[in-house]
Amino acid sequence: MDLSLPQVAAVVGLASVLVMLVYVAALRSQYQLAQAERARTAATEAQLQEEQRLSRSMMDNTSDLMAIYRIDGERLLIAEWNRALRRFYSGREPEVDVAAWIGRPIDEFLAEVNGMDAAAVDQRLKPFRTAT
Repeated sequence: MDLSLPQVAAVVGLASVLVMLVYVAALRSQYQLAQAERARTAATEAQLQEEQRLSRSMMDNTSDLMAIYRIDGERLLIAEWNRALRRFYSGREPEVDVAAWIGRPIDEFLAEVNGMDAAAVDQRLKPFRTAT
């Protein structure tokens, strides 16, 4: 089958259009996937922020003395104090800046601020250490 020059040009043109349509469809698909991922990320972020807000609200709106510890290897680090515990220490020992203890080991706090010896600290933290 012999094609004339205009026919070859038409076939090449048609092929170019088809390639371009496939390319546009692939771009559209990638764009839609990226949009869906951004929506999932935003929803996850919103859910995480709401959970943090609720957690903070529960922790700060109780009169119980509460602290959150973070596990770092073998150590328990102070992650946060609730409002009642901050008030307790500011009234009991105003020279102690409990905010400065965030991120520091709880065993050091118990020894330095509460005056506990190593055996008392170990006894106090034993349930936490066995849980980790």
